[in-house]
Amino acid sequence: MRARTLILLMFALIAAGGTYVLAQNWINTQRGALNQVAKQAKPKLTPTIEVLVAATELTAGQFIKAPNLRWQTWPKEGVSEAYFVKGKKYPATNEKGEKIETDIVEAFVGSVVRSRISAGEPISDGRVVRPGERGFLAAVLGAGNRAISVPINATTGIAGFVFPGTGSICC
Repeated sequence: MRARTLILLMFALIAAGGTYVLAQNWINTQRGALNQVAKQAKPKLTPTIEVLVAATELTAGQFIKAPNLRWQTWPKEGVSEAYFVKGKKYPATNEKGEKIETDIVEAFVGSVVRSRISAGEPISDGRVVRPGERGFLAAVLGAGNRAISVPINATTGIAGFVFPGTGSICC
């Protein structure tokens, strides 16, 4: 090998070593600054509560069962009045018409979904219809089906299952 080649090779090795040392120093400085910022900035814990959400995707006309619902943590400041919070009771009426309070999940079991609810989306009264409520039969009926009431006498002829505006029931 020539002397020129050896000198060039030595210069390249010294330059590479110097670059490595400078890069390591710069990286260590950046890590130190990042660690200092991380130590100074304490994370703010947002208060959360548990909200009733759909465990799976619920399609329109689907009956709700207990496995379709679950409790999920939700930021307290993002909770709407329409959401159902864990620990509270749901106002309902029993068979005798008396007002009672029941478990929220139990109150939704047997209800029918009015419009699609994605998994993890909060459940609200406006998204479901319960048996005996206005529009329940219209929500249960499939495409091409229709409901009719057969008059028996003036009192019992009004079935009360479908009201105007509860859905399109066509011929």
